[in-house]
Amino acid sequence: MFKRSKAIIITSIVVAVLMSASLIFIVRAQQLESINFVPQATAPITCDTNSKGAVYFDSGTNSLFKCNGTTWA
Repeated sequence: MFKRSKAIIITSIVVAVLMSASLIFIVRAQQLESINFVPQATAPITCDTNSKGAVYFDSGTNSLFKCNGTTWA
């Protein structure tokens, strides 16, 4: 029997929505096996107190960055 992989494709628009507690609850409830981020050449949003906790995958460095409220780290 074919087992389907559970995954979500994350775009820069969805990153902002992921900060919503209700969506985080839904993601946890589904017990996802993986999350795939769409690679970005630059940060999709400005890192500030409003975007603290946001994440993106940088295609130049092949690294995942998170916003700490002031800078992408």
